[in-house]
Amino acid sequence: VHWAHLPVSLWNGDGWYDMHGIFTGSATIVDSLGGPAITFPGLCDVYPPGSSELGPIPGCAYGYAFGVAVPDDPSDPLLRNWTNKHWIANDTFDDPSTAWQTPQGEWRMIGHCGDGTFGDCGPDDDFDAAPIWASEDFMTWRKVGFTNMPAGECASMFPLPPLVDGTELPDGATQDVPLTHVHKWGCDWLKDCYQIGS
Repeated sequence: VHWAHLPVSLWNGDGWYDMHGIFTGSATIVDSLGGPAITFPGLCDVYPPGSSELGPIPGCAYGYAFGVAVPDDPSDPLLRNWTNKHWIANDTFDDPSTAWQTPQGEWRMIGHCGDGTFGDCGPDDDFDAAPIWASEDFMTWRKVGFTNMPAGECASMFPLPPLVDGTELPDGATQDVPLTHVHKWGCDWLKDCYQIGS
């Protein structure tokens, strides 16, 4: 493996949705955009949200709004320069996952729901549910609700290959419900957890 030192390729802009910084995001291959796209949480307010001299910022209730960036030159094998296109979802928290498409072609992604003080973690006060967003074109997203999966930092969803003969099923799994995905999330300080399901 050979490594090369490259300059910073994506930096926060001067848009309302990322003027205070950009946090960790995820990349997705989007054919309609010509290749990879990065979804990221733009830091659109100081902490705690609404406490700056500007007061509350519309679309930034929890301090973040998701944005999207694309490479300036998709033919560059190192993808050295990226452009922030625009915001794609209001009133989010941090860490959007890599997106996936449903069989109907709609894009979906999950994210983190809050920090215990700010955010929207669903209707159950005893369970922080991962919120889910949907998009027809990858450039405009809407929150569609909450999953039954725990929320946490840096969530990811990975498809599983089909199980082969002789594979031992995990506790609680049956042949009647196929296991199709792994959900990974930051479940505690410096700790990741995962679960499998469909």
